[in-house]
Amino acid sequence: MPEDNPYEELAQLWHEAREKFEPLLRFISAHSSSSVTASPKNKFWDFADSAWTWGAIGMLAGAAGQTISSAVFFVLAGMILSIQVWRSRPFERHGEFLSWITSIVITTFICIGLWVMWRIVPKPQKPLSSAEIENITKKNLPTAADIAAEVKKIMPVTSTVVAATPSASAGYIQKPEVSLIFKDSPLLTPERKQRITNDINGLYLYLKGLGFPIEKDIPPLGVSRSNAEMMGGTFPGPIYYRQILFPNDSLDDSDKIREVYASYVFRILFRSIGYPLSADPQNDMTAATVFEIYFPSSLVGRNLDKTKWQGHDWMQALWEIRSKKGKDFTDRAMYYTYKLWDPTPAGEFNKKFLTRFMAGVWVIDNNGESISAVGSILVKRDLAQK
Repeated sequence: MPEDNPYEELAQLWHEAREKFEPLLRFISAHSSSSVTASPKNKFWDFADSAWTWGAIGMLAGAAGQTISSAVFFVLAGMILSIQVWRSRPFERHGEFLSWITSIVITTFICIGLWVMWRIVPKPQKPLSSAEIENITKKNLPTAADIAAEVKKIMPVTSTVVAATPSASAGYIQKPEVSLIFKDSPLLTPERKQRITNDINGLYLYLKGLGFPIEKDIPPLGVSRSNAEMMGGTFPGPIYYRQILFPNDSLDDSDKIREVYASYVFRILFRSIGYPLSADPQNDMTAATVFEIYFPSSLVGRNLDKTKWQGHDWMQALWEIRSKKGKDFTDRAMYYTYKLWDPTPAGEFNKKFLTRFMAGVWVIDNNGESISAVGSILVKRDLAQK
């Protein structure tokens, strides 16, 4: 019995494989102009010089910068390079069998190389969603408690005195400048007493800073039975013989608390109450009312005059002057208006107030610039003549 020849079996398999793939090879060869015209010795250079080859390389170079998956580019590039290897058949001159074997090896190395590149080439970063960003922020940002703990580590603990400003009404003033006495009333809770103290102390410091001669001691403070403020007592005499009663519906209204305190202060300064009494009580009472509304308004930066009364036009004019010339200018002009005020009867209020106010403006005016600006506002509001 003859022995089996393994080379004959291998040759037989080769011929069968060729018959099966011959149509595909003919199709590839028919669509390759370079493989038809080139000689076997130029096959390798046809592969290297092909636009298909460099197109695949370009796809690999641009894969890392794309927003879509880079795997798509790697697969397409691998397919194009593999087809180009089989089209070019660089080692065909060494025999058809070796050409096939080398093409398979080259294709295998291309696939392995692309796989390795896929593993090491940086992948495009996917943008974080809003939910992911919020989750990272919550995990990484310090809380208010964390910040406070760190501040305590680097800053010494010191006591803090809240400044006497309009916003201080919600805070705590350790040592108020004013001396207050509260009457015994269930409506005057500790919280309300503290808020009233802060409100009055803030306005006291404000007026004192401007130069008004006001005292720290204030008559005992209570609550009226009605929604109207009340004040009175014995003059002359100690403050204990007097009283100031807040409207019972305004105990939590800081604006109203300051207005009641300002009313007492300026009625004393303009001598519409107290001793000796003014010789021009009607005009002095009106002037005191303008002052008691203007300065609490200027302190908080809001015009608190909302009703029509004898001094309403002046209050609106003062606020317009304040908006154009500034808070400091108008506050000082009003202070010098008080300093230049006298109790001598002078007839109509508007005329008396205009004379003293323009004299106050003149004190701080430079080269007539403010006189002109203020005068034009008063003329526009029919409080002065051209």
